[in-house]
Amino acid sequence: MPVVLPDDAYVVMWIHGSTTLFTDNVQQHKDARLRRHPNNTLEISRVAGEDSGTYTCKISAQPVVEISHTLNVPSPPKIVRVLPEASNRMLLKGTSLTLQCDAIGHPKPTITWSRSNRNMPSGEKTVQGSSITFDSIDRHHAGTYDCTATNGIDKPARGTITIHVKYAPEIRVDKETVNSGEGYESALLCTVHAEPSATVTWAKDGKPVNLSSHMKSEVDQHTHILKISKTKKEDFGRYTCIANNTVGTKTKVIELTGLPSVAKFLTSSEEGKNQVVQWSIESHSPIIEYILRYRKQNTDEWVIQKPLVENGEGNVFTVRHTLSDLTPGKYEVVLRSQNEFGWSQDSQPHEFTQSSTS
Repeated sequence: MPVVLPDDAYVVMWIHGSTTLFTDNVQQHKDARLRRHPNNTLEISRVAGEDSGTYTCKISAQPVVEISHTLNVPSPPKIVRVLPEASNRMLLKGTSLTLQCDAIGHPKPTITWSRSNRNMPSGEKTVQGSSITFDSIDRHHAGTYDCTATNGIDKPARGTITIHVKYAPEIRVDKETVNSGEGYESALLCTVHAEPSATVTWAKDGKPVNLSSHMKSEVDQHTHILKISKTKKEDFGRYTCIANNTVGTKTKVIELTGLPSVAKFLTSSEEGKNQVVQWSIESHSPIIEYILRYRKQNTDEWVIQKPLVENGEGNVFTVRHTLSDLTPGKYEVVLRSQNEFGWSQDSQPHEFTQSSTS
């Protein structure tokens, strides 16, 4: 890169990007590979990828004279920085998060983000771009993120960053009502996620549960289980799963009851002018009575029937019942059942269509 001047009345500077390398023959940037020749030629030995960029020769004439050269050195990708810094990788739920991966190389590397053993929070397997921003993070954003830089030269470069999200406990209860019976083992389950880990306790009807051989607390990963052996009548009631950590407290209520479960309609089939409906109920004591109500949709008048009570198989009662002499139209049917502890809640309406007139 020679720059020939008529005399030495001018100051000549060599600049790489924003870094001054030489001012006349005084080297400003210490690098043994750099050499300035008497004719102002800049020589770089053992050229490497980081030497790529724009080199400017600046001459202190009036006006200032500049000449620039662009040096492109094919080089494999190299990740130079992954953000946020280690001290900022524990964040509160609801805050924003920007992941930044800076890489050098020529050609300019393409950056791709992925997650270890799972998809990105967006549901995609990978996301392209040197930075990605999440406006409001939750526990699903926690984990290890992989940054991969590729440019077709040599092997890709990789970096990783692990994000932790602090949040108050989150509780999920699969069954808000647990149907049991005297003498049976009962199990109340609540699934708890929290960071930091939560302490989980149980209360019954507002009072702490005293754990014993009769009532035991167990943990299976995130699932907390209150097991009651040989359930007694006085064990029935409202239990509260209480999860607490340094961020907050969360509770969920589970009802342990001897009542029959809510009926689930399984099928309905048309047989001439009749409709045969089938349902299933769980009860740990014998069913005493059913009350079934049905009506045409968009009418107020319910027809009430008391289906025949049959023995169940174990604790499950599966019943078929025929609704006779129906006129064509759309119907809905609701059922509840009774055992020694009382009446169950009404089932969800089951809808069916009667089309036959004969």
